[in-house]
Amino acid sequence: MRFRIAHSTRYTYGGPVALAPHVLRLRPRCDGRQRLIRFELRIDPKPVGRAETLDLDGNVTTEVWFLGQTDLLEIAAETEVETFARNPFDYIVTHVPALSLPVGYPAELEPLLAGYRRPARADGAVARLAERLARRSGGNALTFLSLLAEEIRETISYAAREVGEVRPAEATLERGAGSCRDLAVLFIEAARCAGAAARFVSGYQFDGPEEARQMHAWAEVYLPGGGWRGYDPTSGLAVDETHVPLAAGAAPAMAAPVSGWFSGGEVSTRLQVDLRLESLPAVRQELWARPLETVQAPVPAGAGH
Repeated sequence: MRFRIAHSTRYTYGGPVALAPHVLRLRPRCDGRQRLIRFELRIDPKPVGRAETLDLDGNVTTEVWFLGQTDLLEIAAETEVETFARNPFDYIVTHVPALSLPVGYPAELEPLLAGYRRPARADGAVARLAERLARRSGGNALTFLSLLAEEIRETISYAAREVGEVRPAEATLERGAGSCRDLAVLFIEAARCAGAAARFVSGYQFDGPEEARQMHAWAEVYLPGGGWRGYDPTSGLAVDETHVPLAAGAAPAMAAPVSGWFSGGEVSTRLQVDLRLESLPAVRQELWARPLETVQAPVPAGAGH
C-alpha cells in the first residue's frame, strides 16, 4: 500500500522560552518491508544546527538545536511511503529454542537482547497473564504471541488519550482500559515475562478513509530468522501493510516522535497535533527498482520539540 502522510506538531508557549536540543523521530523506516519515497521536514523557528543520526535501534533521527527565545515551536513532516507486509508471517524461525516458552535465543544474541527481555517486574498480574496464556499455547512461542495480542484486544477496552505518560502494564490491566501505547506496553511486559525480546513502536496505521487521525503504537518481538515482527494489541492482530513504523525502542520514550524540553520559568504550554493519512495508488515496479537516491533530502525551514 502507498500512503501520503502530513503530520504537524505545534507547541504554543505562554511566554518566551529557550528551547533545548530536540530529537525528532519522524522519518519512516526504509527497508525490505517498507520503502520511503519522499520525506520533507519543516521546523519553525529555524534551528541553528541540525544532524541526522542513526540510533541504537536503527531509527534515523534528526537532532536540532536553537538560539534565542520563542513562544512557538512547529514541526511539520510530509511523507510518501509504500508498505509491502501483506503477509506478516512470511518467515521461518531458524533457532529452535525460540519456538518454545520461555523463548530462547542464540548465545551470541543474549547480551544484545537483554534490555528487551527484562520485564518491569517478574511477578504480579502481568506475569500471571503470561503464565495463563503460556499454558493455553501449549508452550508454543508463536501461538502465545498471537493469543496475547487477541487477549488484550478482547479484555482491555481501547480509550484514546492524546497526551500523558504511558501507563505501567499493571495499571492498564487493573483499569481494563488504555490507549494504544498503554496496550503496547502491556503486550511488551507480558511477552518479556515469557522470555521474548520485545520493544515499543510508534507510527501510523491506515484503517479507513477518515481524514483526521492520531498516531498509533504497537509492539515488536525479535524472532531469529524473522527479525523484529510487529504485533498490534489494539487490533489483536500481527502488523501488516496498513502499519507505517517510524521508530522503535526498548522503552516508549526511545520511540517518541519528538523529545526535548525548554526553559523559561512557569509558562503554560499548548499542544496541537494535526495528522492526515491518505491512501494512494501503488508505486510502479520501476520506482521500487530505482536507487535509494530517489528519496528527497529534507530541507529545513524552521525548529523542533
